[in-house]
Amino acid sequence: MLIFAINVFFYPGKGRIYGGLAIKQALFKKKSTQRLRKCAPAYWFIALCRGTTNDTIKTSPCIIRPPVLCKNAGKIVRKHYNYGSINDIHISNEVLQDTGREHMGLHYYLQTVRKLNNMGRWSTDFMHQRATVSEHSFFVSQVGQMLALIEEQNGNEIDWRRLFKKLLNHDVVEAMTGDIISTVKHKNEQLRDMLNILEKEVVEENLLVNMEEPYKSIYRNILFDGKDDTIEGRILICADYIDAIMECVNEVRLNNIVPFVDKYYAIVDKLCKSDLVSAKYFIDEILPELVKGCASLE
Repeated sequence: MLIFAINVFFYPGKGRIYGGLAIKQALFKKKSTQRLRKCAPAYWFIALCRGTTNDTIKTSPCIIRPPVLCKNAGKIVRKHYNYGSINDIHISNEVLQDTGREHMGLHYYLQTVRKLNNMGRWSTDFMHQRATVSEHSFFVSQVGQMLALIEEQNGNEIDWRRLFKKLLNHDVVEAMTGDIISTVKHKNEQLRDMLNILEKEVVEENLLVNMEEPYKSIYRNILFDGKDDTIEGRILICADYIDAIMECVNEVRLNNIVPFVDKYYAIVDKLCKSDLVSAKYFIDEILPELVKGCASLE
């Protein structure tokens, strides 16, 4: 029986077969003993938590199950300790819908955001070291924090709460749309406006549709409160540029000259147009140190 349990837990593709065999041997064969019959709920509990023993569970075994599934599995096992048939054990759609209703959509939001761990930037260019969108978001947050500190030291007031919301969430939408190349998105205003509309529709239909209030309204505001004319929005714009600049510098140092030298100068030119004190400080004081020893960029 221990072999069946191991197979159910570690081999999800075979879980239904071994789970079924374990139950049948424990409950329905003439030679089954009372000891085996007592062990049967344990196999089904393992199998239900793995999401492999019942046709109503469709999620991939590679995805972490929401807590509601494990809770329901435990309840169902206890409820059906004295089954009359193997078909008595199931998780109905009604149970899944009724339990944890207040958390609808929030677990899916977390699963969606984790996709950014596997989404690479600069997808149309060869890179020696390609950062993911989640790595980019973290570093933009670090750069934005540094720029905001410089702004404060020069007498400008920063709304830190709003700033960090912008920095952390500015690319979450890409978990659903993919990384849209900046040169494509900003080719012209008409295309940019159309893509903005598309992003909002995708988020509404795939993320917010199952989310309960007040979280739906909160996340709607957070996800689309990005680059704007506020000082926090302009810091986000500059931080985004600076991370891209540093990616270009890294690729050029690795002798990936084309197209990253041209990209570097194009992005630096955009950063120079910012009126932020922190942007000017970065260009004059920090950037020269970052490119030191890199002949193609000095």
